[in-house]
Amino acid sequence: MLKQKYTAVTQLHEINNKDIIEYFENASVYFCRLQRKAFHIFKNENIKGNKIDYNSLQKKFMIDYKISKRTASSILKEVQGRIKALAELKRYEIFQKEQKIKSLKKEIEKLDNKILEFQEKIKNKIKVSHFKYWNLKKSRAFKKMKLNKFQMKLEQLKWEIETGHYKLCFGTKNLLKSNKIEFLLQRDSQMSYIGSKEETGRNQMFQLSYNNRNNQFDIKLRKDFGLDVETKYVFGKCYFNNHKNRLIDALETKNSTPLTYSIIRKNGRYYLHCTFEYRIEDKSDFLTRKPYGTIGIDFNKGFLTVSEIDRNGNLVKTDILKYRFGKGNKTKSDLESCISAILKRSLEMGKNVCFENLNFKDKKSKRLKSKTDKGKKYNNMLHSLAYSLYDKLITNMAFRNKVGIIKVNPAWTSWIAKNKFCDKMKLNIHIGASFVIARRGLGIKDTVK
Repeated sequence: MLKQKYTAVTQLHEINNKDIIEYFENASVYFCRLQRKAFHIFKNENIKGNKIDYNSLQKKFMIDYKISKRTASSILKEVQGRIKALAELKRYEIFQKEQKIKSLKKEIEKLDNKILEFQEKIKNKIKVSHFKYWNLKKSRAFKKMKLNKFQMKLEQLKWEIETGHYKLCFGTKNLLKSNKIEFLLQRDSQMSYIGSKEETGRNQMFQLSYNNRNNQFDIKLRKDFGLDVETKYVFGKCYFNNHKNRLIDALETKNSTPLTYSIIRKNGRYYLHCTFEYRIEDKSDFLTRKPYGTIGIDFNKGFLTVSEIDRNGNLVKTDILKYRFGKGNKTKSDLESCISAILKRSLEMGKNVCFENLNFKDKKSKRLKSKTDKGKKYNNMLHSLAYSLYDKLITNMAFRNKVGIIKVNPAWTSWIAKNKFCDKMKLNIHIGASFVIARRGLGIKDTVK
């Protein structure tokens, strides 16, 4: 089974959701307060080294705060997810700091050697630039200060991982410092309803149903926190533009994916997020096949090169698709257009799409060494961000269109292209690389004698 997670987002307009918004404003304060309570319970128990019994804690929340089992579960599971995400972030920060420390130590070592050379010259009464000598010592002093700072931060991060003593500011630190009123609003601005595939509508507390007569989704939200004095439910209507058909399938398919909902207040507006999995039971449901050939893509700064091959590995067609690099939303829009064109061709020919499984992690972690290579290092970072976006887009878009993708090992693709195919086939290095990628996706192993 292949699956992909989607989040459909829509605005809850007051004209259709007055009761839901009113309930949210009252209930979100209690919900978020219990989230903070749960976070400190998990945190304190982690520090003390005692394992928390989830079921016991869930029952305690139900009894003490008079809430349903599903509400207690949503609160606790979301907090556990945040703690897990924090731990993952800390581990990544540790990796980053270790790489920066390593790089700084090398830079300090180089400066030490240069300073020693100056000292030797001064000792031997050889004329030197005292200004350069002073700048070298100044630079070393600053780098040592920075190194010390990084080392202290690294120790702090390792201690947090070992003890589970994580810090989390609900509502963000910046708002806490700048605007307390806005901070309090932000802190209590979200409620979540975690679903289960065994429950009616895959969510006991929050349910959607599609009404094809008015092309809208009907909302049925169960009240909690003792706020169900007169009515047990509140109702509303909404419309989804993104992932609408996938969501309808998830709602109407029995024993389908759990549906998780979140109501979020942002800038005075209210939004509904619905998270679900779309599943393809069998690879045979995909519309492309490997025996027909493949389409290889080489990712570059500002452009994609594309090579289409037949089932024997022979070149059929090439293309160069340009996108704006390092331009935020414009980069995303351009990449979406490029990928759409490639997927259209893939569906027309029934061929899988192949691209490199790149990893820029090491590049991103390296410090900028000097003014001369600052631009290069910065571009490497941007390149990695663009590739991450490209990887995410092509994976999601291919899945939605039932196009098979093949990630290949990126090693030596350009070198093989240059030394085996480019001169003979009159290809530039980038087209050649996409050709090698396409052949590698087909299972052909190219070597250079």
